[in-house]
Amino acid sequence: MLPDATSGLKTWAGSVQEALGQSGEFPVAPTVAGVFFFFLCMLEAITGQILGHSGHSHGDLENGYTSMDQQVSATAIALVVSLSLHSVLEGAGIGAQSSVASMGLVVAAVLAHKGLALFAMTSALVKSNASPRLCSMLVAMVASCTPLGIMLGIEAQGMFGKAGQGLVLAAAAGTFLYVAIPELLVPTFAESKNKVAAVSLSYIGFLSMAALAAWS
Repeated sequence: MLPDATSGLKTWAGSVQEALGQSGEFPVAPTVAGVFFFFLCMLEAITGQILGHSGHSHGDLENGYTSMDQQVSATAIALVVSLSLHSVLEGAGIGAQSSVASMGLVVAAVLAHKGLALFAMTSALVKSNASPRLCSMLVAMVASCTPLGIMLGIEAQGMFGKAGQGLVLAAAAGTFLYVAIPELLVPTFAESKNKVAAVSLSYIGFLSMAALAAWS
């Protein structure tokens, strides 16, 4: 995804480097990916701060987080918000693809983690005493964000050409990193009873996804 984003933003990369008085190309795509990664981290931190919950603990829940008639932790709410934004951006990444082959790879990557991400979100909501009705509504909301993102990605590519496609892909790459590392891997490693097995399975998953590059 980042190589395609880099290719789409090649003109911008040269312009930025030229404006800085340097030769070569500025790494616009990795920078955009990093900006969105830390934007989502900041979004979760701000949400937790506003709702009076500090840290990223999935243990004992504090009182005082009322949503409908249930108590929902700041972590669970932040996870819903961040996954909604992530779903929009990953959908945009699908819509911004220029070929069926590359689209198939991105769809495969999305499907490989989508179920786990929604499971993690639902688990956080259940731990926060959210009702089944609220859980179902929020899962449906997050799931509907991906088709919305696909439409936005198609529009961005049509309106802004390769530069728009590159920006969308770079942003989507940053959100993939966010959901994979702080929201899934870190809690899994921290809470797993068999950390060696958890890391080994994560390692295998990473290598399996990396192997898909052979068909890109």
